[in-house]
Amino acid sequence: MYKYFIYYNRFFIKKYTFSNSSYEIFRFSLLTLIFLLLNTTIISILYRLLTNDSLIKIFLYNFSLGFLNIVSMAPLGYFLYILYKTSNYLGVLIVTIIILFARYTFMLYIESKTKYQETIKVLMNALEMRDKYTEGHSRNVADIVKAIGRELGYSESHLEELELAAYLHDIGKIGIPDDILNKPGKLTDEEYAKIKEHPAIGYDIVKDIKGIGSIPELVRHHHERYDGKGYPDGKKKMN
Repeated sequence: MYKYFIYYNRFFIKKYTFSNSSYEIFRFSLLTLIFLLLNTTIISILYRLLTNDSLIKIFLYNFSLGFLNIVSMAPLGYFLYILYKTSNYLGVLIVTIIILFARYTFMLYIESKTKYQETIKVLMNALEMRDKYTEGHSRNVADIVKAIGRELGYSESHLEELELAAYLHDIGKIGIPDDILNKPGKLTDEEYAKIKEHPAIGYDIVKDIKGIGSIPELVRHHHERYDGKGYPDGKKKMN
């Protein structure tokens, strides 16, 4: 009888421990989901007020980003909770230091990326100050490109690449003489031929920049046409 009593108690303790652990995981997951929904809702409403974009589209986009972040970080948070609960303070300290170091590295990356984007915009502004005819043109192109890309369902990284290419697409006009670039009247055939060199010049300017993906190619080919009558390479639609 005593032996059966011991078996019963062990089974009960295991079952209780498992149930308690499952409840904690469920509670943690529920709180995480509630936080994600509230955070996404608030951010989406604020973004909607600033942009007048579709609230549903904004919410779904922000929710997808937030969900990826939660999926990657929530298990780590739960792991810290378990370490703290088991009084493993040294483990909590070590993991916290690792997290803070990773966050610091990520912030350095974001800061570097922001400076890189700002540098590109400075180049765009310098070009537009030299060429008054196209003032605001690159910014407008970037806005249109992003809007089209979103409608086509492009990823954020692809949209970012297209935006930067839009800012840089006319950078080659730096190599065009002022008397042609700012000529008030109609261009001669020779002057127009010189203007048509700016995509290739722009490509030569940006082609050696590391880590900018296909932006040099986008700069070079932004005046190509489906019928092959564009420039500089006369590319046309493939059948």
